[in-house]
Amino acid sequence: MRNSLSIGIIDIGSNSIRLVVYNRSENGAFQVIDESKYAARLSQLVDSENFIDLDQLQPLIERLNHFKRICEIHQADTIRVAATAAIRNAVNRNALITYLQQHTGLTIEVLSGEQEAYYGFISMANTIDVQDGFLIDIGGGSSEITLFRNRKIVNSVSFPFGCVNTSRTFGQTDPLSDSDMKRIQSMVKQAIQQEPWLTNAPGLPMIGIGGAARTIAKIEQLRMKYPLQQIHQYQMESEQVSDMLERLRDLPLAQRTSVPGLSKDRADIIIPGIIILQTMFQHCGCSHYIMSGSGIRDGLFYETIMPEAPIVPNVLEFSLRNLIALHLSALPKDHVEQVNRLGNQLFHSLHEDKQFKLTVQDGLYLHISSLLYRIGTIIDYYGYSQHTFYLIMNARLYGLTHRELILCAMIASYTTKSRARQVVAEYKEILDESDYPRLCKLGSLLQLAIALDKSETQSIASLNIQIRKNKLRIQALHHHGIGIAFEQMEVQGVAKEFKKAWELTPVLTSEL
Repeated sequence: MRNSLSIGIIDIGSNSIRLVVYNRSENGAFQVIDESKYAARLSQLVDSENFIDLDQLQPLIERLNHFKRICEIHQADTIRVAATAAIRNAVNRNALITYLQQHTGLTIEVLSGEQEAYYGFISMANTIDVQDGFLIDIGGGSSEITLFRNRKIVNSVSFPFGCVNTSRTFGQTDPLSDSDMKRIQSMVKQAIQQEPWLTNAPGLPMIGIGGAARTIAKIEQLRMKYPLQQIHQYQMESEQVSDMLERLRDLPLAQRTSVPGLSKDRADIIIPGIIILQTMFQHCGCSHYIMSGSGIRDGLFYETIMPEAPIVPNVLEFSLRNLIALHLSALPKDHVEQVNRLGNQLFHSLHEDKQFKLTVQDGLYLHISSLLYRIGTIIDYYGYSQHTFYLIMNARLYGLTHRELILCAMIASYTTKSRARQVVAEYKEILDESDYPRLCKLGSLLQLAIALDKSETQSIASLNIQIRKNKLRIQALHHHGIGIAFEQMEVQGVAKEFKKAWELTPVLTSEL
């Protein structure tokens, strides 16, 4: 008997067709279990009158049936198929949909430009913790831009140009000539000037979703030898994108295909995409870019599982709880919640002492790390701190910057100051020098909280904490008559490392 359900989402884009399959367990936890991509280039099938010949759809039908079979293998209970600009704008759209449905048995939703922007917004709002900004999606046949405030859509618009159809119309010179670049810029400016609200919110970040944004981030990360292989939440400055445009424009297509991070099926269309992106960025007066690894497929999924309220109230807490629910076998619920509770008590006592200069954000890092420190045991108990570090770094833990993600992974897997120094050096391009003492303090504090429930019996109900004469005196209150001899020995075991970071020796007693 199945205790889970699978949901397949197929996005028929103007450049590529993508499938993602989610599994959702009985406790509500979900994760991606399969995905696939096909470079269809539907925008290139559109003739001068916006007509698509049905006879050209056979490769698409074959791929849709292949994706359908993948969903069936995973016993998908629901398959949602959404088509965007290329089919939406075709004059024979109804005939196309009827033909595709007849030959695949799939029900196909044709998204309006506003719906496409909406689903993109849901995916971003549920995976990036940013309150205000512009969201942009440069697709193959259209470009959507949305202004949001307090995580709510204020305005959005869909323009009928994207990477593929712009390249087809204006990108015939190789390399792209100055005159063709100016023609693309002129086309974009003429269109966006019809939307005066685009200039009403300068200084906000621009969040990029879709294949063009992901490609730009990937190229830059490889060029810089960025130490973290993660696109989601990668930040870029406008100058970096402009420099990339000039470097790529200097290369003919044959050489561009060899640029690290630039796939062959996107090499001929990436330059128009960057021009569209930068033109809109500069027109809106944005501050910087934040690239997203999520897209409209994720937005469709969230709406499917949460139709009444598809946007979560707290990005970080939602993804944190989902991650915990996925790995309950490795995260003994009562124990990690006890470590979390005792860790918070310890933190707040130390936070009140101004000499330690702890911040509210430090408390958040400890909160996350205390709930996930045991996650590595799902791989193996021996050396589980290394596995914990890897899993946190590679899990879908949303709402954190790259720096914050590394900090949480290091705190959760903390062992010694020397080991922390090695990891800080590995990520020196992302971490600040001040992060090293922060990691040692929070990591050793977590180790102390773990020691206070090493027996995993939750024998300590609460703590009375005082700082006296270079000692952190901890009185265990209401310990259920079990005694604290075991915990006292464990505290002694972590005391040396704790003292290195805090210049305090922790002492656990029944009385102060």
